[in-house]
Amino acid sequence: MNRRDFLKKSLVMTAGGLLLPQYADAWPNRALRKPGSGSGKGSGTGCMSGNDANTTLLIHSNTTEGDTTFLDSGKNALCPHVITANGDVHHTTTQKVWGSSSIAFDGTGDFLTVTHGGSFDLSSSGIPWTIDGFVKFASVAIDQTLFWQDGTYLGIGQLATGNLSVRISNGHIQTWAWIPVVGTWYHLAVVRSIADDVIPYIDGVALGAAFNANSALGSFDIQIGGNGTSYAAFNGYMDEIRISNVARWTGNFTKPFGPYCD
Repeated sequence: MNRRDFLKKSLVMTAGGLLLPQYADAWPNRALRKPGSGSGKGSGTGCMSGNDANTTLLIHSNTTEGDTTFLDSGKNALCPHVITANGDVHHTTTQKVWGSSSIAFDGTGDFLTVTHGGSFDLSSSGIPWTIDGFVKFASVAIDQTLFWQDGTYLGIGQLATGNLSVRISNGHIQTWAWIPVVGTWYHLAVVRSIADDVIPYIDGVALGAAFNANSALGSFDIQIGGNGTSYAAFNGYMDEIRISNVARWTGNFTKPFGPYCD
């Protein structure tokens, strides 16, 4: 194989228009970190674009075992938001996608509360958004809440029946078949377009057709990993949690290859 053919076969185009090596040996000095290895997060070699003025929340993790302080690194003008840890939710170094740690939820009332500050209108018509991050389940035997917003009744959850559920107000609930493998990291993204079409993606692949939903309820605090009670709490780990006030993707995409740069 000549040099030109090798380059054609070893480079792939990402959703953001970047040419990246398809094979590890094609990356000079192998500077790109692989999931679960490396140190540092949010800056330096291996981080990627995606933290910008449209990023209304970004939680990296990347700290020490047992730490219960959670910081918002988003670059939107209304950031940082106040994040409160509830129950036993904490950072753990035993599980991670990149950097030093991820966020551990034990399924018994652990969740994060994020004050809205006027920046989380996720229901009103014509307002696009994206909620994305990495998730790893410790169990799939019960219903579990990944994301919840009081007031709008907007929720993202995994059902014991083997379905991912997205709810926007009481009148708009849609499910897509998905059975995650316990102990496996997935990139989960739920995207709503300016036309109010909502669609979830797992590792960059759409789970199915979009559904159309909105309700003019405004901005409220959000909960991550629970719904403010012990019911249907998440049991597992999360990392690199981001909320954006734009539709980050409009079709299948290459999942993030590193943490979003600060």
